[in-house]
Amino acid sequence: MQLLKIPTMLVRVCFVVNLILGVAFWTGRLDAAQGLHILLGIVMVLSLFWLAVTNIQQKGSPVITVLAFVDGIALYVVGVGQANWLNGSAHWLIQVVHLLLAVLAIGFAEMISARLPQGSQTTPAAR
Repeated sequence: MQLLKIPTMLVRVCFVVNLILGVAFWTGRLDAAQGLHILLGIVMVLSLFWLAVTNIQQKGSPVITVLAFVDGIALYVVGVGQANWLNGSAHWLIQVVHLLLAVLAIGFAEMISARLPQGSQTTPAAR
C-alpha cells in the first residue's frame, strides 16, 4: 500500500509546520499566517480520515479507527472555535487542548500507518 505514504507524510509535515506556526501565534508573532495554519490543519485532519478509512477497508483495529475519527473531529471543532472560548487569562487552556488533540492525531496516524500492510517493498526489477 504505497498510497499510505501520502497521507502519513501529509500528517507529519502539517503537524510540524503547524506546531511552529502555533508557537509563533502563542508568542504573539506571525498572526498573518493564521490562514495557512487553518489550511494545514484541515489537510492534516483529512489525511487522518484517509488513513482511518483505509484502516476500515483493510480490517484494521475498529477502536483506533473510531478514536482517530473522534480526534479529527474534535481537533477541527476546537481549532475553529478556540478564538471564542475562554478568552482572557484562561485562553491558554484551550490552546493546550488544541495542541494535545494534534499530538493525538499524529499518534493515531502513525499507529494506523504502522499496523496496515505496506505492500511489497521490492521493485519489479529486483524480483
